[in-house]
Amino acid sequence: MQRKKVLVLSFFPAFLPPKSGGELRLCNICKNLSKYYDITILSFTYPGEKYQKYTLFPDVTEIRIPKSKIHEVLHHAFYKYGHIAESSGIIVSIASHFSNNYKNIFNQLIKDSDIIISTHPYLYKKVNDKFVIYESYNMEYNLQKKALGSSIIAKILSRYVYYIEKNACLSSDMVFAVSEEDKNDFHKVYKAPLNRIFLAPNGVDINEIKESTVFEKEVQRKKLNLKGNKILLFIGSAHPPNIEAARVIIDELAPSLPEFTFLIVGKVSEYFINYRNEMKELNKNNIENFFSNTDKTAAITHGWYSVEYWNGIATRWTRKAFGFAAKDTGISRIFFKAFSLKETRVNVKVNDVQMGRIVLKPLTWEQYEFEFVPVGNILLNVEVEKTTRETGGSRTLGIAIQEIGYESRGIKKKIAMEENCETVILRHIPRNVKIMCEVNDETKKALLKASDAALNPQMYGSGSNLKMLEYLAAGLPVITTPTGARGIDIINNTHAIVCEVKEFKKNILILFKDEAIKQKLEMNGRSLVEEKYEWTKISDNMHDDIEMCHEKKNASGQ
Repeated sequence: MQRKKVLVLSFFPAFLPPKSGGELRLCNICKNLSKYYDITILSFTYPGEKYQKYTLFPDVTEIRIPKSKIHEVLHHAFYKYGHIAESSGIIVSIASHFSNNYKNIFNQLIKDSDIIISTHPYLYKKVNDKFVIYESYNMEYNLQKKALGSSIIAKILSRYVYYIEKNACLSSDMVFAVSEEDKNDFHKVYKAPLNRIFLAPNGVDINEIKESTVFEKEVQRKKLNLKGNKILLFIGSAHPPNIEAARVIIDELAPSLPEFTFLIVGKVSEYFINYRNEMKELNKNNIENFFSNTDKTAAITHGWYSVEYWNGIATRWTRKAFGFAAKDTGISRIFFKAFSLKETRVNVKVNDVQMGRIVLKPLTWEQYEFEFVPVGNILLNVEVEKTTRETGGSRTLGIAIQEIGYESRGIKKKIAMEENCETVILRHIPRNVKIMCEVNDETKKALLKASDAALNPQMYGSGSNLKMLEYLAAGLPVITTPTGARGIDIINNTHAIVCEVKEFKKNILILFKDEAIKQKLEMNGRSLVEEKYEWTKISDNMHDDIEMCHEKKNASGQ
């Protein structure tokens, strides 16, 4: 029997390894559905890149189309006139109507496709002779109405989301919702028929994330340089609900619970890092102290965004100023490979001494080296004169960097940008809060093993939290708000402690005073995930639902 061909539409790429909840769901659903179908993902990626085609898994191919100038124009307009920092899905949705490249590739792919799956409403398109699925990650209208704010532009955009999501719910052949709450909202708000809405909750790979023993916990703590207090973990993307949750930890919980260490991990941390404060604490005279608690001899220090992979090469966008520190002997040269979206001048200093000024041409990778009299400790500081607002995002971009490092006694030493995960304690944040930028999959697993409990103080949102499932799979006792627990069959005080934010402090103290409660939550949380939220089970159920609805449509002759 010939396998059906499925076209999946996503406004963001399926990066491997996944770095956000959306990427995790996209990759795992496509990977597991590929047991039954040949899958092609069509997505948008960073501007300045070329058209890309990847084989993600044996039967999963992804085609990535670079964002165009219109993405940047829309983002700038929304940010300037509507004070909207994050609207990438909406921008991609609008811009796709003006992208001939996207439309041509879509029209070509659709000819051979049997099924279309839109993972959000932003690229949803009804094709009459195809079986069309709206696979929702959230109830987007409810989410965006809260996240976008109250400006006139925000209200217009939230109504835009309302209409495109309504169209996706009403015109598709079937809808997947991640929770009963979203399913009921689709029915209540859009009048979507309940018999066409099926549940496909978020999941976790229980073979990849496992409980840790006491010995493993200590090993991972030592490896990650996490000492002393009980560690309470929060992982989040730079999603508005996560930013608000992190604020609760920084402003309310940490100051009132100095005996605990609060660890905030992921892109959400970039919202809080103040690189000027960081630079004040680091100079060429105290680099020894900077490296005193780690076995590293070099690390990127300030002004870096999270690692990305461009054609398989670890790459980081920078802010206006960025750099690294190194503790070595006979350092006589620094080098890096740079890329800029626009022509700009860049000033380079080593230990506050001007090394030179270079001019970067737009959209071209160039290798740069600077030589000087051999020294020991160095602090590199690079400043970009012209920055760029990120297309469809909230970042201010300097330049992109690959292969940065230094030469010591004639030996070139590259700094492993993808492995840099040093924690940073900043002056404007309580000292018992540690900030760790977006980490790789291996480090995230180590953090889950090293932590004593996990928190999820989200106060609004839609869909369900993948981080919650990872916490539970790791055997961590979890304290969460009802919003944070949505979409997961959690029973309060059985699988996790579910309470409002104002009760978090009290419940943290109770959790670590009562070992019986702690052990019960650890065991029951893991059992819940094993029973209901394993990716292969979720995908198998999705396949069964798709086949049933597809056969019904064919039988009815629609």
